[in-house]
Amino acid sequence: MFADLSSNASPKNPQTSLRNFFILQSILDQAQVTVAASKDKSFQPVNIHSLWTEPEKLSKKSSLASSRTTTKSSKTLTEAEKLEWVKGNGTEEIKELRNTLKRETRSWFLKFLEDALDTGLHASVPEKKGKTKGARVAEPDNHIAETLSQLKQANEWLEKVKNDKLSSDNSLLENIERLKKKIYSCLLLYVDSAASAIGV
Repeated sequence: MFADLSSNASPKNPQTSLRNFFILQSILDQAQVTVAASKDKSFQPVNIHSLWTEPEKLSKKSSLASSRTTTKSSKTLTEAEKLEWVKGNGTEEIKELRNTLKRETRSWFLKFLEDALDTGLHASVPEKKGKTKGARVAEPDNHIAETLSQLKQANEWLEKVKNDKLSSDNSLLENIERLKKKIYSCLLLYVDSAASAIGV
């Protein structure tokens, strides 16, 4: 999903990429909750033989069928073999993979968001009534609402990254603050043009 997102993203038309990025982030957040929940549960090996219950009455047909077939007994696993399946449980590997993916998506999205704020989002801010600029394009109301929502999500995501324990780098924090200012500037342009469009 991230490979598709990063290869198909266009800062000049960022709405779809922003939407897909936030979907990916929600999936990663759900995975974090799942891994945390799996740590809380203690693994209890289940004895398969204890799950089997003998039926009290067999019908004539089923008893004939069972008498014709021979069953092979399954090999009993040693304790070492049983523990081999339990060892590690994969949660640390999953956590490490998730953190790596989060770092990669974070790095990519910070660059993409900056490009989108510089080119795609500012260029598509609708103009006030009676004014035209060459780079500005009139936008439908639902597009404006979607863009405002995505800018809000991006700002919330930046705040979350800023407070994340994986984000202790000063240059990253400076980059986040710079992007938040650009988002704020872009929001002001959208709100101003939306207000003038409705005649406020």
